[in-house]
Amino acid sequence: MLEQRDSMLVSAPMDRVWRYLSDMGNWASNMPGYRSFETISERESLWILKIGFGALVRTVTVRVQIELWREPDHVAFRYMLDKDPVDGEGYYLARAETDGETTVELALTVNGQGRMAPAWEALGRPILPKLLQGFSRTLKGSIEELPHS
Repeated sequence: MLEQRDSMLVSAPMDRVWRYLSDMGNWASNMPGYRSFETISERESLWILKIGFGALVRTVTVRVQIELWREPDHVAFRYMLDKDPVDGEGYYLARAETDGETTVELALTVNGQGRMAPAWEALGRPILPKLLQGFSRTLKGSIEELPHS
């Protein structure tokens, strides 16, 4: 199992952060390698991402299921890759700071399954920190660019 956390200070009040993050399509579109997003139900979606594992680049379909949706500070989710023995979970936690800023913590866990688990985890070990940090930076920028309404 691989785990990664990242924290960022967003120059926006918590209500503006939540307004953006309450739409799962916004989460998906900020992921590195984003290709498309499809809503399946209120709590389930499909994300198509193009992911690079060293010289190997492939397109994956990720099924994301919301487990907890607590406005405005906490979202927990599970995910699994279609056609690959990989799943995991993650969360978003927000905390209002002074001066209209919000601290956001993101976490992601990756689990390889079956005989290929060690190989999947070995491939993912160098990629996961870059993936989450890239996601955090893009997400922060997208939120900070929102109109102040």
